Amino acid sequence: AEYVLAPQLARGLSPFFRIAIPFFYWSSREGTRLSRASSPPFPVRLIAAFARRPKLLHAHAPLLHVRINDELFRFAEASGTFGVPVLAGVPLVRSLFDVHSEARAVWFSINPAPPGDGMEFDLTDGGDVVPPGALPPWVVGPLALADIARIAGQARPMSWSNALDTIREARSVTRGQTIWFGAGYRPFHVVLGPRA
Repeated sequence: AEYVLAPQLARGLSPFFRIAIPFFYWSSREGTRLSRASSPPFPVRLIAAFARRPKLLHAHAPLLHVRINDELFRFAEASGTFGVPVLAGVPLVRSLFDVHSEARAVWFSINPAPPGDGMEFDLTDGGDVVPPGALPPWVVGPLALADIARIAGQARPMSWSNALDTIREARSVTRGQTIWFGAGYRPFHVVLGPRA
């Protein structure tokens, strides 16, 4: 899902920002001195985004089931201290074989929440939350592109080097809070340049 959502999000933000580049942070690539030396001459903004794959509760389920794990709320709390908003994208698909570059997706803003086990909700094939009003205040959406651009515009401007430090720091803060299998839930990031 990430490989569909990342370019869609960057494409959607490109009318609002002159640069919108999605990437997965790797300390051995983006975290190197060489990457830091390639800093642009303007401040950047970051947003973090998690792909959430919808589930079907049974073969003929009329709704798509979505889970937002507690780890995402903890990441939103850590990232928020650095001025980086967190989103979750859900492709509106019923099968892996429905995932393609034009698959429609819906987006939610993920904000710090009280500790817990995460939360679950259902979506129609059209992207509406069922029942209406079922989301807690720390999950906002579905969002229109203009809402996502507004949220992205509120991200803290920083140098590229500070952006890389921010990603590393947010990951280190959340890494010890839970036991993750393998790499855990890793967001992709979108680095944004000046407003269009």
